[in-house]
Amino acid sequence: MYAFAIVGFGPAGMLALASLPADVVANTLILEPHCAGGALVSQYGSVRANITKAVIVAAFRKIARWSSTPMTHLEDYADTVCPPLCMAVKQMCVCSANDMRRASYFPQCMTKLEYTADCWKLHTPTRIFEAKKVIMCTGAAPKSLDLPHMQIPLHIALAKEQLGMQVRPTDKVVVFGTSHSGTLILKNLKDLGCSQVVAVHRNVSPFIFARDGHSEGIKQESAIIADEIIAGAWGVNKPRLINASNFDDLYRVLAQTDYVIYATGFEPHDKRFVRASGEECALKHNPETSTFDGVTNIWGFGIGYPALYESGGNKYPDIGFAGFIDAIQKALPVMLA
Repeated sequence: MYAFAIVGFGPAGMLALASLPADVVANTLILEPHCAGGALVSQYGSVRANITKAVIVAAFRKIARWSSTPMTHLEDYADTVCPPLCMAVKQMCVCSANDMRRASYFPQCMTKLEYTADCWKLHTPTRIFEAKKVIMCTGAAPKSLDLPHMQIPLHIALAKEQLGMQVRPTDKVVVFGTSHSGTLILKNLKDLGCSQVVAVHRNVSPFIFARDGHSEGIKQESAIIADEIIAGAWGVNKPRLINASNFDDLYRVLAQTDYVIYATGFEPHDKRFVRASGEECALKHNPETSTFDGVTNIWGFGIGYPALYESGGNKYPDIGFAGFIDAIQKALPVMLA
């Protein structure tokens, strides 16, 4: 039986492992069906980070075992530049290499999570693992709407070359969401010559979060794009902006749409577990403590289970590296007790 099981080994999983004491790492199971680094490496490699190199490095230095590790994958970028996300994650893989060798790493997906009186059972296609405590870092999938339109997946829309293989300049495209991902997609469509683009926003004004300098999130590239659109610098390629509450306009636009792209946020991949009685239950995450209501010895971190930050009197999911680290280190004393 393992002391800990980490499910998912993207950024949050690597940060969680690096935060555990070395002797605990040696008794930790890692389940990751794809490559170390998760979807940020395998699917979103073309996307730039929304924070600068200086902020990323400062966040990584909060991890004791990473404090003196050379940041070789980031050394070609100036401190004020937002590097590609994949380079930041590759750096995390280098920092995590020794811990990965100490832990028990299995390239398998978890098919069922079972809660028993004395341990957690993690089912995979080939075997069942047991662990006293579980750390869920399974990431999240892009949200979508139930609309009868041809959909372009988010990871395709964020990669300009791949997007260009699917859309033509004459296509009518509706992008839902004008936050960080939404603005990057609008820029890709503009660069591909698409002039019939509509961006749908939920807030009173578009681009609020793309231009918000909250916490340590500079969102540099998104802010530049948003400023260009608002200033009319894109000419005929400027997207039409529609508030989601304007049903009449939205209905007319969707009636003539070729493709829709959803940049409306993410939801966690694994949201259920099975009790010893056989009852299947939802995992209800508590963002204040990173725990789950109704069960013990299980925590959730990362984009699928984020902590919260406060801005303007409101609380929002904190999906930055620094936010992941802060949540892990806040919960760590209880996790190790």
